[in-house]
Amino acid sequence: SIIHDKNGLVVEPGNADALYEAMEDIYLNYHRYNAEEIRADFMRKYSRKVICHQIMNLYQEVISNYTPTP
Repeated sequence: SIIHDKNGLVVEPGNADALYEAMEDIYLNYHRYNAEEIRADFMRKYSRKVICHQIMNLYQEVISNYTPTP
């Protein structure tokens, strides 16, 4: 969900050849990647404001579902 065709390539863990090929592909075809679009996508999903909002919502949900034991 983090890496997709507009911001990078995913390779099998431990496959050094695939990693090399992916890195070479990105280097040779950097024009396929739009830095501004990649940054905007990141900020929509992972900015401090977004993550803090998600954490606060989670805390509120946990607190609202909490039932103290006697």
